[in-house]
Amino acid sequence: MPQSNQPKKIYESNNTVIYKGKYKNYDDEVIIKLVKSKYATEAQLEKIKNEYNLINNFKIKGIRKALAIDKFESSNALVLQFVEGDALKSFIQKNININRFLKIAINLSQTLGELHTKYIIHRDINCNNI
Repeated sequence: MPQSNQPKKIYESNNTVIYKGKYKNYDDEVIIKLVKSKYATEAQLEKIKNEYNLINNFKIKGIRKALAIDKFESSNALVLQFVEGDALKSFIQKNININRFLKIAINLSQTLGELHTKYIIHRDINCNNI
């Protein structure tokens, strides 16, 4: 990946690759979401722009900030705030007490509820990206 100090690939789907690492002028690590295809379609590029605009238009507690859109050759990258912590998948594999579990469940429900009141549906909610 250009202009980033040793990013670590943390996820890959059919259409995107997600990296975590240092990037340009940001002091902290960030998440970098790239369209996988070197020659992305206009629809794929538009999807990245829409995601950036949605995140910036709706400041919702529990949703990471979109920092920038950057261009790499013919592909756009969405730069997102990195939030320290474990994915829910690894967290729930540990023994946690019921009070901690309920606090997480309530916070997650409130965040998703707020998204839904703004007519936003997250199409890939799973324990790996929470």
